[in-house]
Amino acid sequence: MAKDLIVLCIDTGPSMGHITAGQAESPLSLSIKIATTMLQQKIFYPTKDEFALVLFGTRETANDLADDDGNYANISIVQKFSQPDLPLLQYLLEEVKHSDISSDFIDALIVSLDLFQKCSGRINEKKIYMFTDAGCPFDDQDQLDQVLTGLNKHSIDLTIIGPDLSPSHDSAMNGSDYHPGDGDNKPGKMVHKSKAQRAGEEILQRIISQGDFASFSFSEALKALTHIKKTQLRQTTVFRGDIEIGPDYKIPTYGYLRVKENKVSSWKKLSAISQCSTNPGSMEVTLARTHHLGDEEQTEISKDQMVKGFRFGKNLIPFASYDLSSTAEPHLKCLQVIGFSRCEFIKRHHFIGDSIVTFVPPVTEGSQAFSSFAQALYEMNCTAIVRYCFRKNANPKLGCLYPHIRPDYTELLFFQLPYAEDIREFTFASLNESEHSQEEIESMDDFLDSMDLSEAFIDPTGDRCEAFEPKYVPNPHIHRMFQCTSHRALNKDSDLPKLDPLINDYLNPTFPGRTNVKNCLEMIQNLCPLIEIGDKKTKKANIFKKDIETGAAPVSEELIENMDIDEALSSDVSKVGSINPVKDFEELSKKHGMFRLACEQMQECIISLIKESFSDQNYPKAISCIESYREVCVKFKQPAMLNKFLQSFRNKIIGSSDNPRDQRHQAFLTLLVKEDITLISKNECDCDVTLEEARLFLQTLHSISTEVDAKNETQDDEVDDLLENM
Repeated sequence: MAKDLIVLCIDTGPSMGHITAGQAESPLSLSIKIATTMLQQKIFYPTKDEFALVLFGTRETANDLADDDGNYANISIVQKFSQPDLPLLQYLLEEVKHSDISSDFIDALIVSLDLFQKCSGRINEKKIYMFTDAGCPFDDQDQLDQVLTGLNKHSIDLTIIGPDLSPSHDSAMNGSDYHPGDGDNKPGKMVHKSKAQRAGEEILQRIISQGDFASFSFSEALKALTHIKKTQLRQTTVFRGDIEIGPDYKIPTYGYLRVKENKVSSWKKLSAISQCSTNPGSMEVTLARTHHLGDEEQTEISKDQMVKGFRFGKNLIPFASYDLSSTAEPHLKCLQVIGFSRCEFIKRHHFIGDSIVTFVPPVTEGSQAFSSFAQALYEMNCTAIVRYCFRKNANPKLGCLYPHIRPDYTELLFFQLPYAEDIREFTFASLNESEHSQEEIESMDDFLDSMDLSEAFIDPTGDRCEAFEPKYVPNPHIHRMFQCTSHRALNKDSDLPKLDPLINDYLNPTFPGRTNVKNCLEMIQNLCPLIEIGDKKTKKANIFKKDIETGAAPVSEELIENMDIDEALSSDVSKVGSINPVKDFEELSKKHGMFRLACEQMQECIISLIKESFSDQNYPKAISCIESYREVCVKFKQPAMLNKFLQSFRNKIIGSSDNPRDQRHQAFLTLLVKEDITLISKNECDCDVTLEEARLFLQTLHSISTEVDAKNETQDDEVDDLLENM
C-alpha cells in the first residue's frame, strides 16, 4: 500500500515567541497546536504515512547539508521519516521552545527537500507543512529558484501556515497591517509588522504564486483541523461483474462502498500488573479459551471432539461439519435484475443493511449501455429490483438500484430490501383528524417551518444554506473518543477534558432566524395540552398500598418499608397452607365471600398438624392457629364457627371418655387448658354460649385428659407387673 511522506517544518526563531496585539497565543504555540493535532489524528487512525520533523532557528545544527562555512546553520532534523508515535507528540509539546536565533526559511525548505532524496518504496504523495510568521531572514533569488525547481521536479505539495497570504487580504488592507479575529464573532485588530516580516511575506507570496501551493493563517488551519479526518481509503471495488438483464444482455459494472458506518477501534484489555512493572512492554492480554465437560473431573475436550447444534424446541440437534456445509446452497456472484418497480412503491423505511453500494461503469464500451439503462430508469421514475451476491457462496441479498445522475457522472445506488420474514407487522389505531381544529394543525405547521433545516444556516457570505449536511457533521462519539484518548495519552494523571465546544454546538444547535421556535412551542402547548395519565396498576402491583383491614386507613410508608416478603405476597393466597397457616387464614378470611371456606380449611389444618405431629413437635403451631382462628371469629362476629369446631374437637382428637380412639395426643388437651383457650361467650361476642358454659368446657377437657392419664398409668403398672412375673 502506498504511503504519504510529510515534513513538518517549524520556525522557532525570536518572532515566533512574541504575542502581538489581537492574538491570544504566540505563533509558535499555535504552530505546535496545529502540528500535534495533525499527528494525533494520524495516530488515532493508524496509517502507513510517515512524518519528519525539521526545526529552524535552533541553537544547534543537525542536518546532512550543514558544513564548516556556516551553510544551513541552526537547522535541526529532529526525526527522519517514520510513522508518528507518542514520543514525537511529547517532544513537540515539551521540548520545542522559541530561541533568540534566526534561521533562513529557504534553507529550511532545502533541508526538507533533501529528506525526500533518501526515501524509497511506494510513495503516494509528498508534502511539506511549513509553520512560520515570516519574521526570519531569507537568502537571495538563486536559492528561491532552487526551491521552486525542487518542489516542482519531485511533485511536492507545499503548504505555508502562518501569515495570511491571500491576494484579497492585501487588496482589502491596502498595505496596512491587519490581524483577523480568532473566532467568527471576534473583530480583527490592527497589528504592527516588522520590516523583515513584510519582506518575508512577499517572498512567500512569490512561492505560492509560482507553484500550485496553498497557504493558511493559523486560525484557518485550526478551524480546518477541528473535524477529525479519517484516513483516506483506497478506492477498491467490492464487486466486479455484470448487471444481468435477462439471459442474453449484460452490462459490465464496478461496485464501490458509498456509505458505511465508521466505527472506533475496539478496546484492548491490558495487564495492570505489567503496567506497574519497570518494563511494561505492550501490556496486552492474550485471551485463551478451553472447553470442559460438566463432570467432577472437569475433563477438557478439544475442538475436534465438539460439534455444533441447533436448538429445536427443548432439544439440541447436532450438526456435523459436513451437515453444515450442505445446509448452505452454493451461490454464484451475480447482480441479476428480477424486475422493475416505480420508486413510490419502494418505501424508505424498508431500506436495511449497514452500507450503500454504488455501481458505475468501467472505462469500456459498456459505459454507453450503462448510461442508457440509468437514464431510462430516471426518466420513467423506476427502480430495478435485483438479486445481489457480491462473491461466490455469499448470502444473496434482495435490493433495488436507484439512478443517480449528475452532470459529470452517472451511478446506480444499491439499497438492500427486506425479505418477508424481516418485516414486522404491527397494527396501530388511526387518529381521527376531525377531532383536531384548524388552528391546532396550523400551529404545528408553523412549528415545522420554524425547524426547517434546508435554509437554517448562514454562511460567511451571508447566504442561507442547509444546516447539518452529513459531510460537514462529525460523529460526536468518535470526536469525543479522539479528544479523551489524546488527552489521556499526554496527561496520565489529570481529569478528562470537557466536551469540545464544536461538538457541543452540534448537540445543542442554535441558528439565527429561529427565535420564533419558542413562540411556536408555547402556542402548541396552549392549544394541545398534554395530560399526564397515571399508570394502570394491576392488583398485584398495589399490594404494598392495600389496606390492612377493610375500611382502615392506608398503610403508612414506614409500615411499607418494614413489610417482609411474606406479607407482600399474601395477596395471592388462595388456600390455608401448612407452612404459614396463620397468615394464610387471616388474609384469606378478608376476601369477600371466602370466610367460611377459610374457616373450614383452618380446621383441617389444625387437625392435620396435631395428628401428624411427632410427639409434641407441632403443638405450639396448632395452638397459635386456634388462637388466630378464635380472634378472627370474634372480629367478624362469627362465634358459631369456632364453638362448633371446639365442641367436636375432643372427639376428633382423642374421642369420648367411654370410647377413646386415639390417646396419643391427650397432652394437647392439657396444653389447651393451660393456655385457657375455650369457647367464645356472650361477654366477647353476641352468641348463645354463656360464661359458665365456656368454663365448663375447659373443666370437661381437663377431666378427660386426667382420666386418660390415669388409664395410661394403670396400663403401665400392669405391664410392669407382667414383666416382673415373667
